[in-house]
Amino acid sequence: MEREKTEELLSKYYDGLTSPEEEKRLRDLLDASVADDEFASDRALLSAGRSGVPEPSAEFMGNLEAVTLRGEQLMVRRRPYRYALSFAAGFALLLGSYYIFRTVPSGEPADTFSDPELAMAEVRNILLNVSHNMNTGTGALSTINTYDRSLSRLRYLNDLNPAGKKKDKNNE
Repeated sequence: MEREKTEELLSKYYDGLTSPEEEKRLRDLLDASVADDEFASDRALLSAGRSGVPEPSAEFMGNLEAVTLRGEQLMVRRRPYRYALSFAAGFALLLGSYYIFRTVPSGEPADTFSDPELAMAEVRNILLNVSHNMNTGTGALSTINTYDRSLSRLRYLNDLNPAGKKKDKNNE
């Protein structure tokens, strides 16, 4: 009879349907059936719930306050440095921007060549160098062109589609 009552209370306990009184009754039944090894794991589980959370000692609260106050004291000491560094950084930014904008020349750039033919020759020379440097990267593309020509010979395979299958858009 006690075994059936224990099993019934255990099923209600694991479903979360027991009241505190039923849980106390279940603990009492499990303690009474100490010789029964079938309920040993259940007994261990329910006995773990008996021990409550211990109250913190007076030393714990004192240690906690000491640690938190020490952190606050460190933060209080760092605040003036933080403000001073922020002010110095802002001042340096303003001073640097003043010197940058003061030294920027205004107006049109001055002519560097007095002879227009010499200026045109220099422009052509610069444009030829730019053009040459831009074309140096296209040398590796020649191998891709040879692969493309080789693959173009295989385009007839697209027309050899067996009846009943739709064409794949990726092969077109």
